[in-house]
Amino acid sequence: MKDMTKVKVPTFTLSGGKLSDFGGYNNVVQYRIWVHPYNGSDDFYYSYRTYKKAVVGREKAVREGKAEPILAVVFDPKFNKYREVVINKQAKKQ
Repeated sequence: MKDMTKVKVPTFTLSGGKLSDFGGYNNVVQYRIWVHPYNGSDDFYYSYRTYKKAVVGREKAVREGKAEPILAVVFDPKFNKYREVVINKQAKKQ
């Protein structure tokens, strides 16, 4: 199995879907928080390896601008690309 901590995930990915549709938390490669800065500069995101770190990071992101909810990045084998998905209650916790 590939070491997912060494995977380079592109900035631009597919989007849409729920984490539970892609196997739950065990298949997450990265967590992202997109930020829309208050000063009007370009949008950017923070990435985290664990959900716990993403929750802490979101607090910082909110101070910098309008922070979007935490998204999970998974590999979508159907399209052979990475995809940002929403985290839903049906996803299986690690």
